Amino acid sequence: MKRGRREWLLALLLGGAVVVWLGSLIGQGEQQRSETITTADPARYEVLGADWTRTDAEGAPSFRVRAERLTMHASERVAIEAPRVRGLSENDSWSLSAPIGEVPADSRTLRLSDGVRIEGSWPDGAALEGETRELIVALKERELRSEEAVTLRGDGRRMQGIGMLADIDGERLRLLDKVRVQYDDPR
Repeated sequence: MKRGRREWLLALLLGGAVVVWLGSLIGQGEQQRSETITTADPARYEVLGADWTRTDAEGAPSFRVRAERLTMHASERVAIEAPRVRGLSENDSWSLSAPIGEVPADSRTLRLSDGVRIEGSWPDGAALEGETRELIVALKERELRSEEAVTLRGDGRRMQGIGMLADIDGERLRLLDKVRVQYDDPR
């Protein structure tokens, strides 16, 4: 009986050692990947509690971002933590927020991800709010677009679909696929 217990205990210890060894290999791989990303595009500077206005070639504001942290990388990619975006057009039609944002190097786009909150107005001027997982602000095309599931609601309306296309001025809004609309007549 003691011999059976010893064999069982030895097998358990060997199994635990293998699990610890495999875990350390996985951790090293993740650390190496992280170091590769960091050294491939190191941060040049960071700003905490940032208010950033991006301008176009003529010096006119393209958008305003308020963020918990803004990191400019050597490649000129800008990583943004907790961005709140305003000022996309003269009439400031949209207010966008997300946990993560990014402006790729040499890009005229702003990518928001990990749960984007949208506030704006329907084309008839009534207030709307919504959400999607990821949203691209394409400055050159002057549009907001998403390929993800989108939900918009407000003023007795609710729209759900896959993909969204809206102009920055808030005059056009279109859900692209599998659209469902619920309208409650206020009468």
